[in-house]
Amino acid sequence: MENQDLANRRQEARLALEGEARQKKRESDKEETESRRREAVRALEGSERHLAKEKAEQVIKLAELAVKQTAEAAAEKERAAAQAAAASRAATEQANQNRRTNINQAEKTIQEIKKAPASLSGIRTLKTYLTEAADSEKISLTRIALSTEEKKRVDNLATTKSRRFGGVIIVLIIFLLLVGGGAYFFAFSKINLPKEVNPPISTVLKPESLIFAEKHKVLALEKSSARELKRQINEEIMATGDADEVLELFFTNNNQVVNFRFWQNLLALGRTENFLSALGTKFMLGIYGKGSGSFLALTITDYDRAFAGMLAWEKTLAIDLGEILAGQTVNPPREAKFTDQVLKNIDTRELGGFVVYGFLNRNLLIIAKNNTVFGEVIDRSRQAGQ
Repeated sequence: MENQDLANRRQEARLALEGEARQKKRESDKEETESRRREAVRALEGSERHLAKEKAEQVIKLAELAVKQTAEAAAEKERAAAQAAAASRAATEQANQNRRTNINQAEKTIQEIKKAPASLSGIRTLKTYLTEAADSEKISLTRIALSTEEKKRVDNLATTKSRRFGGVIIVLIIFLLLVGGGAYFFAFSKINLPKEVNPPISTVLKPESLIFAEKHKVLALEKSSARELKRQINEEIMATGDADEVLELFFTNNNQVVNFRFWQNLLALGRTENFLSALGTKFMLGIYGKGSGSFLALTITDYDRAFAGMLAWEKTLAIDLGEILAGQTVNPPREAKFTDQVLKNIDTRELGGFVVYGFLNRNLLIIAKNNTVFGEVIDRSRQAGQ
């Protein structure tokens, strides 16, 4: 409120200083400015109305053009339909005219045939020909019949002789082929057949080695006990000495290669079904001379269950496989525990130099006597690209 009073006082003071003339001039200028503004607004409104009118006229023209084009298109369609109908009527009329012409021509031909003399003979048969021949040659039908029968008999005789001769020729050709083939087979057999065929030593097929081995040997299990089997394996470990080579032992029963389930049952290792079901069908026992021990290679079908099964087996692993891996009984101290280690970039678990195991990949488990044997297995596996 105070600000408004101050503004009014300032306005009154300004008017008093300017005088009456200036005040009138200011009011006049103000009215003129307002008038110009109103004229500009009216002019602007006129321009907008003019543009709107032009747009409306343009829309109307476009609508009229569209209507005209639609009408012309409809008229063109009607003309095309009329032309097609006229063409169809003309074609139908022409077809009718041609049909009438053909009918008239056929009727005319029939009339001409009816008017012509009946000079056509009936259907000619064998009897007709024979009768005409008898009349022209002055011979009887009986003689003609006899001549016909004689000709048939001669033809049949010639055909029979020809068939018999052909059959003889075919039989002779077959006989010569058989004799020639037999002679060739006899001569070929004499040349290529070995003088003596040695019977096979064994019908057992060596399984594919999981780890490369220089030597291979079969151990039959038909009459072996667990003690006998361990004794045989111990003898092979001792016989290998310190040679830088691997001897593969594979086991048979009735000339059939056995799997790990059969082998561990014979040794009474007592592995659980959960662990055994995680193994594949192939396994390998190898002896490495420089490591003075052996290793087991087992194929895996379920890595997680196999890993859990090995953790559970750690309690008795060294005792169960001591004689198999080291060739002698192993009794690790009770306080000994498995520890994790990395051997040639492979994670392994070791029990104080008594046994070591690890997975070369998710499909192959290795259990070895020591790090020397396990390291050799790693090298051979990598050389083979496993």
